[in-house]
Amino acid sequence: MKADRKFQEEINIDQYKLDQECATNGERVIFWGGKWAEACTERDKAKKKWEEYKGELELKIRRSPEEYRVIKVTDNSVDAAVWDDEKCQILQDKYIDANELATKLQLVKDAFLQRKDLLLAEIKLFLANYFHTEERLGLSTEEEMKDGVRMKRKSRG
Repeated sequence: MKADRKFQEEINIDQYKLDQECATNGERVIFWGGKWAEACTERDKAKKKWEEYKGELELKIRRSPEEYRVIKVTDNSVDAAVWDDEKCQILQDKYIDANELATKLQLVKDAFLQRKDLLLAEIKLFLANYFHTEERLGLSTEEEMKDGVRMKRKSRG
């Protein structure tokens, strides 16, 4: 399962479009939460397939040890024969890959839940005129700010 959208592009907040960001955030959380749920289901299915195959293979080895080059049937020799089986290794690799994807998508889902808090902080900053202060407009040093105030006074009259 691959995501059809790139979360890196969707996680960013455009401070000039806070209304749109708020309107689409819920849909984004649902989309990425759904991708995470799908990945968890795929991980669980992959684990089930791997464990079922491994269990069936152990029984086959115990019933016909000579077919699997097992001389004496012990837990260690059966385990070694199971791990030597190519299909068992492939199924284990699929489970590991599915688990990795589920873990990554859980982080993405959590990031989008955190995005809500970041949106609220951006809105508070906007309402406090943080984005309209002289420091944010490029007057960074104290002297430059004083010059800006002087210019305003001169223009008033």
